[in-house]
Parts: sequence; structure tokens; C-alpha cells
Amino acid sequence: MKNQPGFCDSCHVRAALAVGGALFAMFHVARAGAPANKVVAAIQVGSEPSPIVVSPDSSTVYVGNYGSDAISVISTATNSVSIAIPTDGLPLALAISPDGGTLYVSCINSADNGTIDVISTATDTKTSVMTLGSNGAGQLAVTPDGSQLWCPVNETMYIVDTATEQVIGTFGNFGPTGYGAGTLVFTPDGADAYVLEIGNPAPANF
Repeated sequence: MKNQPGFCDSCHVRAALAVGGALFAMFHVARAGAPANKVVAAIQVGSEPSPIVVSPDSSTVYVGNYGSDAISVISTATNSVSIAIPTDGLPLALAISPDGGTLYVSCINSADNGTIDVISTATDTKTSVMTLGSNGAGQLAVTPDGSQLWCPVNETMYIVDTATEQVIGTFGNFGPTGYGAGTLVFTPDGADAYVLEIGNPAPANF
């Protein structure tokens, strides 16, 4: 991928063949303990939990409840939910800033827009809502330096400046069948991003 204004100076995107997935209607989060490698706690959360992310300091687990439009905040010290944070819609994906101060939640709402809730982890409150494209926001990933948030919406990748919460660049197309991009991750140095390209019959490089 050629560098464009607002992008990482030397960030490359590599697309991979997508793998089908399913939404599981479970209502507990199980915690496995070491060294016994067995379940040590079953934590009650909301309806249809799906995305999950752990804070960088390992003190907190955030669970998106797809069926109840909320984020369960779990204390790892007590293995209990401390609060449920309402979201702008069905929480599809979660990402947390490297400093642990901000939680990003991509949502599908009744207006069928791609929205991202911005939540302060210090206060467990929603501070703002960003709107990206249409037909629901996709997966989320924060660059290792915390400066950018990447989110695919349909066949377009949106690049958001985390300081201003403004879109500073876009690129695509993902997937010739029109299904777009799925999960994405960054390498620890931020030089590469790997994207699951939904509906693509063969791997492709950008």
C-alpha cells in the first residue's frame, strides 16, 4: 500500500483469507487459572456476550453484550461485574488504548450506521460517539503507539486520529464479493496490519 496523508509512515496492510464464524449465546465468562489450567470462576455478564478485551494492566476485563446493548466491566481481583455501561447499539467489537485509558466499541444501531462509542475507563462513562460510513462499523484495532484507530466499514478501512476523533484517511477495496474486511491486528512495532478479507477466494497483498 502506498503511503497516503494521515496514514502510518511505513504501515503495510496484508489481507488474509477469511474464516467463517458464529455468534454464541452464552451468558457467563469463564476464568481459567494457572498452573492448574482449570476454570476457577464463572462470571455472570449480559445477554449474548461476544467481544472481549483485557486492560493493559490486567486489572479489568470488558465484555460486549450483543443481546443487551451494554459492556460488562469485570474486576479481575474479585471476578465480578462492577458496572454495565450502555452502548449506542449492538456491540460488535472492542479495542482498548495502549495506556488503558480509553475503550472503543463499534456498534450496530437502529439507524444502521457505523458508530463507535468512546468510553473513559477511569469513569466507566461514554464520552463521545463517532459515526463512520453506513451499515454498521466493523472490527477495531488501535495502533501500538495509540495514535490511530482503524475500523473497516463494508469495503472501506477508516483511519481515525485518536486525539481528535476525526477520520484522517480511508482506503479499500476489500473482498470482490462485497462483504468487506473482518478482524484486523497490528504487529507490535506497528509496521504491518493484517486484515481478514471476507469473501475473498484467495489471499491478497496490499
